[in-house]
Amino acid sequence: MKKVLIIVYYWPPSGGGGVQRWLKFCNLLPENGWQPIVYVPEDPDYPLLDESLEAEVSEQVQVIKRPIWEPRKLYSRFLGKKKETSDAKGPSADEVFYHEASERSWKQNLALWIRGNFFIPDARAPWIQPSIKYLSQYLKENPVDAIVTSGPPHSLHLIGRGLKKRLAVPWIADFRDAWTEIEFFEKLMLSKWANRRHHKLERAVLAEADISLVTADYWPELYAKRGARRVEVLLNGYDENDFPTPRPSTAEAFIISHVGTLAFDRNPMALWEALSELCDESEAFSKLLRIHFAGKTDSMVKESINKLGMGDKMKDYGYISHEEAVMMMCTSPLLLLLINKSEQNAMGRVPGKVFEYMAAIRPILCLGPEDSSISRILTQAQAGTCIPYQEKERLKREIKSQFDDFQQGKDSLHPTAIEQYSRQSLTRKLSGFLGEITSV
Repeated sequence: MKKVLIIVYYWPPSGGGGVQRWLKFCNLLPENGWQPIVYVPEDPDYPLLDESLEAEVSEQVQVIKRPIWEPRKLYSRFLGKKKETSDAKGPSADEVFYHEASERSWKQNLALWIRGNFFIPDARAPWIQPSIKYLSQYLKENPVDAIVTSGPPHSLHLIGRGLKKRLAVPWIADFRDAWTEIEFFEKLMLSKWANRRHHKLERAVLAEADISLVTADYWPELYAKRGARRVEVLLNGYDENDFPTPRPSTAEAFIISHVGTLAFDRNPMALWEALSELCDESEAFSKLLRIHFAGKTDSMVKESINKLGMGDKMKDYGYISHEEAVMMMCTSPLLLLLINKSEQNAMGRVPGKVFEYMAAIRPILCLGPEDSSISRILTQAQAGTCIPYQEKERLKREIKSQFDDFQQGKDSLHPTAIEQYSRQSLTRKLSGFLGEITSV
């Protein structure tokens, strides 16, 4: 088999959606003629842990670990925070600033300014040079046919860039999320110099990578204008083996579930108001409504629900294992998908969980732009509806329709053509890209 070095930050026992993409690809690549060698940090500061995922790593996957220094402990000490337990950590150094409340102390603002202007492109920047040095020697002794880097953190792309310059190995840069269009980029208090530096590095990665992978059809045209050599869409997906067959029945209550991180800047006030009004208008709806959260949910979101008198209908499970999250999806009559409100990023935002939502064969209610990538995917698959955040009356009509279907026992869907989003299908596509850049 050909060999591919895959450089990732999020890897078991990391929890959250970021780990799923390359865990699944790596497990399936050997079936497609590629031996994955995974390079990951030895002692990372993961914000979420899911130790059950360690059992999912195939024996055919070779893993190399090297130490990494991260500034989060300094950040916590600076703010005077107490040590957190491993299963209840707060956001990582990159996330803490845009997941917490918008009003920050002077210490938080100072930490934010330091993060934005000294850790470029992100808090894992100190890992770049040590990794280039180590991997350059490793690859001379253990050559591979291709290199893949996955970001964020986008520091990993700079590792790939350094290796390509030294060793001329074909390189794929995988953008799971955008770089300068990520929703919190404008909140980093960047100086003009730092802003230019981010954009310069982003353009360099796009121009020098043999292929830049993106997760939505919005990005290829934009990245081509920035000088990308080649951009290809490789969506996230679902693994049928993760889902019970047949799917379990839904709960007796009308549960609306959101799985994953829910930040304060995606708080859907119009949705909560719509639900409150429906409760006032229908005793049956009020009796059966439940709102469930799994993952980190900002306190502002829960406070909004409490203020509308629906606190007794809300349950926050916190972070749960991937297996438990899949079961929640399968048993919820309606699944909630919230796209961030940053205009440009929202157009090309396709969260990985949407494909697992589809595989759960439950209706999806998405809040976001109607002409976005995610809206097109939902429409094509007949898997759900995308409604702008502020259209409360449309939200009420859609939820009432879903509730009526639930009462009549019609709370399952049969999405069309979702096989194209299976991990197996997507891995075949990835192996095709690898074959193309190594056959030249």
